[in-house]
Amino acid sequence: MLNCRSVRKTLISKYAYMASLSFNPLMRIHTIGKSTQSLQNEDSVLVYDSPEFKDLSLVDRQVWFKHITQSPHCKKYMELIPFFLESRYRSKNFVLRMELLPHSEYLRFYTLRLSGVYEKYVPIKYLVPITKYDYYQLTARVFFKQSTILDLDMVYANISNKEAYVFDKYGTWHDEGLNHDKLSLENTFSEVTWYDEILPEKL
Repeated sequence: MLNCRSVRKTLISKYAYMASLSFNPLMRIHTIGKSTQSLQNEDSVLVYDSPEFKDLSLVDRQVWFKHITQSPHCKKYMELIPFFLESRYRSKNFVLRMELLPHSEYLRFYTLRLSGVYEKYVPIKYLVPITKYDYYQLTARVFFKQSTILDLDMVYANISNKEAYVFDKYGTWHDEGLNHDKLSLENTFSEVTWYDEILPEKL
């Protein structure tokens, strides 16, 4: 069974390797279609937030593995390791925080990976809400039992690259962002587009 002590040496050795590399803060930011700087400066509306985001988002990736093994969030992180491993074969993201950028019509995701928290910007037009059954089809290559942390009633998919965005069951959805016109089903869900772009047989 995974626990913080049993994997500490492995994570610390990986930390030592990553710390030996030159650190580029832009490596943790991914943007589709717009400049990162213009999006970072835009006022946002909070849509979703998790209990761990505030603490984990402040941790430098150079000390990530050393920090996480001593963190109160270590247990949840360890439980998500199978999810992180599967994401190498079928792209999916565990979301710590989601913000709406209404002016540019983008969503800003803060996602948790094996090596830290990453920032990602995706146009709203590329995202559709999907059911858990669609999620199972989209991420067909599943090797491990799915964690009970995952809220499979609230999953988004990116139709441009077939990435899935999965949320923490214990996170908080904020009405101001969730009910914003830019995220209404009329604007974010097209059944024709969904079946044309993300049908399982096209994966």
